[in-house]
Amino acid sequence: MSLQHSGMQRSVLLIEDDAVLADSLKEFLREEGWEVDYASTAKEARSKLVGNVFDLLVADYLLPDATVLSLFEEVRLRSPLTKVLAITGVQDVQVAARAFKNGAGDFLFKPFTLDELQQRIEGLMEERRLESEPGHPHPSTDMIGRSPAMEKVFQLIDLVADKNVTVLITGESGTGKELVAHAIHSRSLRKDHPFVAINCAAIPESLLEDELFGHVKGAYTDAGKERKGKFEQADQGTLLLDEIGDMPASLQVKLLRVLEDNKFERLGSNQTIQVDARIVVATHCDLREKVGKGEFREDLFCRLNVVSIHLPPLREKKEDLPFLATQFLKEYSETYELREKKLAPGALKRLMRHDWPGNVRELKNVLKLACVLSGDERTILELDDFATLDDQPSGDLAPSELMQNYLRLPEEGIEIKRFVRGLENGLIREALQRTGGNKRQAARLLGLKRTTLVAKLRRAQGSDLS
Repeated sequence: MSLQHSGMQRSVLLIEDDAVLADSLKEFLREEGWEVDYASTAKEARSKLVGNVFDLLVADYLLPDATVLSLFEEVRLRSPLTKVLAITGVQDVQVAARAFKNGAGDFLFKPFTLDELQQRIEGLMEERRLESEPGHPHPSTDMIGRSPAMEKVFQLIDLVADKNVTVLITGESGTGKELVAHAIHSRSLRKDHPFVAINCAAIPESLLEDELFGHVKGAYTDAGKERKGKFEQADQGTLLLDEIGDMPASLQVKLLRVLEDNKFERLGSNQTIQVDARIVVATHCDLREKVGKGEFREDLFCRLNVVSIHLPPLREKKEDLPFLATQFLKEYSETYELREKKLAPGALKRLMRHDWPGNVRELKNVLKLACVLSGDERTILELDDFATLDDQPSGDLAPSELMQNYLRLPEEGIEIKRFVRGLENGLIREALQRTGGNKRQAARLLGLKRTTLVAKLRRAQGSDLS
């Protein structure tokens, strides 16, 4: 199945299980010129995402069968330019934080006005325009940093930008590998031609070859017309092969040939196509280790590893954090039309203490969340604005991990049935408080049917749940 795009008309996938709200949003989006596709469950949304690329995702955080966090991550990996707007009726900063962490570009708490929705969408589409425009610098391409490690990165970018050599970018997730690729492209002689990116780990093996090399009409059942692959799309420009370490072995051989003679054939065709695309690859993996295990071709590794640029994790260059935070807060203040935000000394110290496992991406999400929630009245972000960094049990934890954060068996033992009933009642009470007494939303938080929750509430009559 080939990936399709809506062409000139912008496309949006709306994911919302409230039929009344969904109808209202569909009508509004269509009036604004959007081509709207719709799903009411996570399962249905996932099927819509296979084989389609959307400009925008507008998604309710809580759906009958799941939260949409895994969907956000899939969208980010499959289609980096697709923007994600999360909406939620749960007035909880932790929910917004998790949405950001998993790939949401923005969020709205219910209830919201159509003007607020429009403002959020316009901001996301402006980001998308800047990221997709050929020859235009990517947001934050002019990366910030004064640490010795980042100075070395900047020097290497300047050194290789105008050289037509393959570049291997390594670093943990969230360190900015794609930004480096954009920086190389925007400083090169190819800057007025396309920058094309594909994540090799996000696309099934059966579709990845089609994505890279395209197909001719009739190549397979669903191939109704010919389609250019990423290599052709990047002709005269730059092609970023992200997460190259996860490329299937069968495609590693074909990639090696393209790198050696710049030629390939579309699926279903014997006609050789010549392209001139500068190749940049990125990975969070240790490719040498993969070569040693036989998981990555040694000849391909040698062909890719012409120039290597390593991005250090944020925890190893914390001297850059104040400059990064200042820049991001300025950017978000402008985006949301707020007075410019600054960090109080205590808040900055808190940020400096955090290890940032999600690196710069996590920092941006945390700052965006704090910036938006602080509103327009305050210009100084205090320690309390970063409560999401506290080590609190996460709703994403497995049950056994979640329980370990709360339970300790007392020396004298317990009456387990009574204890479990109390624990269940406490979680139900918290879910009802968090959703303002909305039983339907509370049931979804607890992974229950509404009828099951109501039955449990009836059994709890006489307790403080009734």
